[in-house]
Amino acid sequence: MPEPHPLSILLERERAAILTGAFGQLSELAPEKERLLIALPQQGLETRHLRGISAAVTRNQVLLAAAIEGVRTVNERIAVLRRAREGFDAYDHAGARSRVGPAQIGFERKA
Repeated sequence: MPEPHPLSILLERERAAILTGAFGQLSELAPEKERLLIALPQQGLETRHLRGISAAVTRNQVLLAAAIEGVRTVNERIAVLRRAREGFDAYDHAGARSRVGPAQIGFERKA
């Protein structure tokens, strides 16, 4: 069995980083990935090897897009929770609005 192409190995490392949430590693892999991609046309690889590399790149793009969407969703949820913690407006049976907020914690001094 032929040795895997260095780009295939790097793409597998990139996939592992995405799946484990080690996004800092992606920036570390980027310069080497760019170098390997630039050198790819001069290597005369067989079509089957190029298809495998293309599939790995596409797979990683899909994974990264899903991770980005997950982070976006979490950020939106955190924002909703923060707003709810600060309070919200409620309406009574007559339609009058009142502010519902967090319980006030403190001491009241009486003379």
